[in-house]
Amino acid sequence: MDNQILLENIIAAIENGELQAYYQRQYNAKKGVVGGAEALVRWVKPDGTIVLPQDFIPILEENGQLSVVDWFIAEEACKTIKLLKSRAVRISVNFGREHAHDSQFIEKLDKLVETYDIDKSLLGVEITESDVATDKQDVIEWVNKIVAAGYAVSIDDFGSGMSSLSFVKDVPA
Repeated sequence: MDNQILLENIIAAIENGELQAYYQRQYNAKKGVVGGAEALVRWVKPDGTIVLPQDFIPILEENGQLSVVDWFIAEEACKTIKLLKSRAVRISVNFGREHAHDSQFIEKLDKLVETYDIDKSLLGVEITESDVATDKQDVIEWVNKIVAAGYAVSIDDFGSGMSSLSFVKDVPA
């Protein structure tokens, strides 16, 4: 599929309600409760067919167009947090390394939190281990800014790549 057509299809999927946030619970074994969730994107076509993320996310990422999906899912997470009110737990959203170069990233997060009138401690940012390994210094600086702004950062898929525990000491996640 042509990359421009894929982006157009993603935009149409968002507008038609086909792109959806699914929530994977994060269990706190120490406390014996659900301590949070990760917002995952799913593309559910009108006929019920589910297009898996691995079939469209890498193409969007390669072309620097993944931010459309990232921000859509972040907004869906904020809506869910707002809906859950006092029962809300932190929902973490994956943000790709392309956001490390967005000078307005923190302002955009803050705007979302303000728009939905939720506590910023309930919106988490997840980055993948491969993002840290690929753009280590830029990503570390970006993560430091996110943490300084009051958001929690976690590393998704840790241990799946070539990183070692030594790099964790440099990332406040």
